[in-house]
Amino acid sequence: MFGNEEEICAKYLHNDFAITKPLKEYIELQKYTGESDIDIIMKWFVDNHQESLGLSLIPELAQKQMDRVAVKLSYAQLWTPTIFNTVLFSRCNSGLDKDTKTKLTIIANCAALSINFKKHYTDLYEWAKENIPNMEIPKAYFMPTLNYLASYGIYFKGKEDLGRDQHVSVPTWWGEEHDD
Repeated sequence: MFGNEEEICAKYLHNDFAITKPLKEYIELQKYTGESDIDIIMKWFVDNHQESLGLSLIPELAQKQMDRVAVKLSYAQLWTPTIFNTVLFSRCNSGLDKDTKTKLTIIANCAALSINFKKHYTDLYEWAKENIPNMEIPKAYFMPTLNYLASYGIYFKGKEDLGRDQHVSVPTWWGEEHDD
């Protein structure tokens, strides 16, 4: 009637039980119990001895979440350079040409997003290596960018001693002297 003992044990150990109650019934019961969707789904897995099936969904869900985060990062990489400090930078650094302002803004965005600009913006890296050592620090500049550039061995003129753990007096975003 129920099969031999070995067959029953094998089914139990391998979770080969047939689904005894469809998810649709749990959803109908949810109207009366007020349980959350996730609680209903979890109850279905447990009551139908499908925990291993539920656990097998975790890698798929993790991959979907990683894909979603990658899309958000890609989106941020597209829009951030257009809004980050552009207006303030233009107003406070009128002595710089448009190309230089654009390049310094992109470098600041790379710093903000922790992008390896040596790897992803090779031409910009080469430009920075050649030109930034001959430039004064702009009046309005994203200050963590100085440490970012220092990590690549690139320093503004007169700030060669700037390192990750050092604090120097440099202009702030608003052009005032400030001890960091």
